Amino acid sequence: MDATDRELVRLLQVNGRATFQELSEAVGLSGESTRTRVTRLEKTGVVRVVASVAPQLLGYSSSALVGVNVSIAARAVAQRLAEVSASSFVVCTGGRFDLLAEIDCRSDPELLDVLDEIRGIPGVVRCESFMHLAVAKYAYRQSVFQPQTTGSPQPLEPVELDEVDYAIIDALREDGRAPYATLAKKAGVPYSSTRRKVLQLMESGVLHINTLLGSAAPHRYVQASVGLRTTGSPRHVADALQQVPEVGMVLFTAGSHDLIIEVTCEDKQALLDFVDTTLSSIDGIVSSETYLYLDIQKLPFSWGSR
Repeated sequence: MDATDRELVRLLQVNGRATFQELSEAVGLSGESTRTRVTRLEKTGVVRVVASVAPQLLGYSSSALVGVNVSIAARAVAQRLAEVSASSFVVCTGGRFDLLAEIDCRSDPELLDVLDEIRGIPGVVRCESFMHLAVAKYAYRQSVFQPQTTGSPQPLEPVELDEVDYAIIDALREDGRAPYATLAKKAGVPYSSTRRKVLQLMESGVLHINTLLGSAAPHRYVQASVGLRTTGSPRHVADALQQVPEVGMVLFTAGSHDLIIEVTCEDKQALLDFVDTTLSSIDGIVSSETYLYLDIQKLPFSWGSR
């Protein structure tokens, strides 16, 4: 990778659906040369652009982050967890838990059934669930730090999606840079209607376009979930955390953590600075517990399917 490749990666991190014309103007290359470079970056596993949808917006009203301890190789159990249809995110972690799994269901009884299924996986010796009470911030911008001001958290209400919306979401889940013409063909509607639908889904916060860095990327970020205990109402802490660029998710949870956040940092030193300095500067945080991501087995980009 040369300086131009690195700049293209940076631009895609900011806007995964930037057009080839926009990218070519930014790096000073012809459109065809830019297309060739971006295609190579995708095929060689440097970047992948995909779409994600908050499960709560699709009617998955019963969700939990599950901490799992195992008696055998963590990766083996993680692979089995990734096969559970209700799991949207599975990662091997450093910290109190060997694994973390995000579980999204349409009802509490369904969630209980899934938790029982997890407890029955060979090698699982202990589970601890942190049920989601509300979502204050949801943005899987894993590779770029962008502040997101949302104000006081409001419950996310399910949105009414039609057949065209589902077709577009499923197509973008596979390829976040799919051209509007391709999306229009898959959705069976005119180009103009498709473009309007995509922009509406993105502007409303239903759909997020994410540029992920693969194993071939020159730099990969450090990620972790951090559980927080607060004094008094956790809402003012959640409001403050929403303004922090490194924080991609803020969840109100039941259990031993009042809030669980997902953090993306440049490196381990930056993560240490975040925990030691940023969190300590926010009034109301009593304690924190960090779960460093070691090996991600499943990412939450499958919530377009019904």
